[in-house]
Amino acid sequence: MTAKIFKPLICVFTVISLLLSVCFTASAAENSDGHITVSTVTAVNGDSVIIKFDMSENPGTMAMTISITYDSSALTFEKEYIGYLRDRTYQVADHPEQNLIRFVDCEAGNSFRNGTFLSLQFKVKDTASFGFYPVSIDYKEGDFCNWKLKKLMPKITSGGVNIEFNGKNCPHKKYG
Repeated sequence: MTAKIFKPLICVFTVISLLLSVCFTASAAENSDGHITVSTVTAVNGDSVIIKFDMSENPGTMAMTISITYDSSALTFEKEYIGYLRDRTYQVADHPEQNLIRFVDCEAGNSFRNGTFLSLQFKVKDTASFGFYPVSIDYKEGDFCNWKLKKLMPKITSGGVNIEFNGKNCPHKKYG
């Protein structure tokens, strides 16, 4: 008699536990504000390189206004390539005197796509010293939102350009 009672109770407990774990897992995924990864590339002086901006865990974004920071003493912005965003819903403006590029995008509705949404091409200056030059995203609360105007705060993983030593780009060469 005891086994007849405990066996169904254990089954019910197991089913409830599984349902709760699925609900909490779905809830955690829905609460993600996304993740943007900036790629890292390796180059030498004179190379043109492409830095990719990839979105993952996209919760649905309609608009974003971001500042992409870079070192204009080593890199020159050449052009942008659009990724999965709709044509001409975005604007890119380079401000080399401030070491930043402003990127603004406004879609007609939420975009849930993941992958590369933007790529920027830079030329490595002939005068750049070897070393790592970060490329990152700066933003403040409200710069990302969904179609309900919910503010999103995606996680950012910065990247950049690693300029390799080539014998000519040593900073000591500048002094003779």
